[in-house]
Amino acid sequence: MEPKTILVDDDDPVLRELVAFNLRREGYACTTAAEAQQAIAMVRQHEPSVVVLDLMMPGVTGLEVCRIVRRESDVPILILTARDEEFDKVLAREIVPPSTRSGLRAESSP
Repeated sequence: MEPKTILVDDDDPVLRELVAFNLRREGYACTTAAEAQQAIAMVRQHEPSVVVLDLMMPGVTGLEVCRIVRRESDVPILILTARDEEFDKVLAREIVPPSTRSGLRAESSP
């Protein structure tokens, strides 16, 4: 059986590669994107099983990427961000379908 493919989209190269390294170590196939347009193209071309998406990217934001991907696909999206503002959480929940939220509620405290 082929491993699930996870797309990691983050503009921070250290964080992006750290997440991808750990996912690969756990047996997942992993592709990476450094910016929003690249991530959108990769979702369209490669149809990953899951997208790990940073909200705070320059230019097109992670929330906008989430909206675009959601219009075209029902791929699960895991939001990775350092932001802790209630407004961002509400926007993310608006985009992520209720049926997939239960597995995505994990939040860490500093």
